[in-house]
Amino acid sequence: MNRKIILALIIMLSPLAVFAHEGHAQLSEPAGTLPGEGKYFFEKIGEWVDVNILTLGTKDKQAKKLRFATERLSELTQLITQTESQEGDVREAAERYRNFLDSAENMAEVIIFLDGHEIAVAEKLEDETRHHEQVLGEYLGFTNLPHRSYIVEALNEARTVNGQIFKFMVEKYQITDEDVEKHRKILDGHFEIVETLAEGTGRAAEVAGLITEARNHQKAGLNARAYELLNDAKNLLY
Repeated sequence: MNRKIILALIIMLSPLAVFAHEGHAQLSEPAGTLPGEGKYFFEKIGEWVDVNILTLGTKDKQAKKLRFATERLSELTQLITQTESQEGDVREAAERYRNFLDSAENMAEVIIFLDGHEIAVAEKLEDETRHHEQVLGEYLGFTNLPHRSYIVEALNEARTVNGQIFKFMVEKYQITDEDVEKHRKILDGHFEIVETLAEGTGRAAEVAGLITEARNHQKAGLNARAYELLNDAKNLLY
């Protein structure tokens, strides 16, 4: 009985348990079977068949790959919180996350190039990868995580894809005042990430100038430059 009470206290007091249940950012797709589990091989085959054979339209394929990328990220975050996880399994989750996300980004640009009315595909990708960054940034706060380098790798991937798709949207599809305002609102999400990081790390003064300059560019409708300045701030904070 005493052992059960002690175990319950350990779980309740674990930083990761607190992290998972106290209103922190959560991924939109839960982890299923994890790398290293017996059924994972068959799940991989099932996903390949689902995307390449059962899903016909390019737009639907892209959406499915983005969903699978988020699932792989859920696997990764779950694996790194388990001290018994093997590095090879963590690496596989990270690599599959990167592969699905890269493919989803490439397909999004092709879809929109062929039909500019499909810009919502890019907006969904930007929103999802920004959320990935938010989740991964919070995990970085646990400096004693095993295999932490794979979280850094996934964070860099999410930021890279997000930057590519935001630049694509601004450079090719920021035409009307409505477009400018839409991209300003997207930037608000990145301001939130930077300001939360700055406050959490006690380094607000270090990036205050970059934040102010980014706000000025955002107000002027120079959204690409505002994004670059926020990215510079993130580089200092992560």
